[in-house]
Amino acid sequence: MHKQKTRYQELLKQMKPIMGMIERKGRAIGQVIPNVRLKTLQPIIDKSVVKNSTIMTDELRSYSRVKVSGYNHETVKHGIGEYVRGQVHTNNIEGFWSQLKRSISGTHHAVSPKYLQLYLDEFVWRYNYRGQSLFPLMLATAVKPVSKDYGRIFS
Repeated sequence: MHKQKTRYQELLKQMKPIMGMIERKGRAIGQVIPNVRLKTLQPIIDKSVVKNSTIMTDELRSYSRVKVSGYNHETVKHGIGEYVRGQVHTNNIEGFWSQLKRSISGTHHAVSPKYLQLYLDEFVWRYNYRGQSLFPLMLATAVKPVSKDYGRIFS
């Protein structure tokens, strides 16, 4: 039993948090982040969300200052079994995470933390273009110039 506990603790150390946001009936974004503290999350929210928009989250304490920062903020309390309250829910992003996990375990089986952002970027791209013919989009993407981060990512 001790060996299993140690392996699990090692696995937890390797895990990286991911932040994601989805517009209702819209696009998704995802980013690997170093931690889930307010100082990490708030700049991403400010960069990605228009002020006065309504943000719906779970009860993570790091979201507590979202309302003060100029957004409408609604929370569902998963801890007490609340998942939907009228129009307030996080089902879209929860569904996104579920699909991402199934995609990783079904296609790749495992993901190295080093390449997690790349897998996430691919999945976000697929999500954002779901329902469209992917071949023309992939062809258009393939002829774009390579990112200046290419060498850093694949070294």
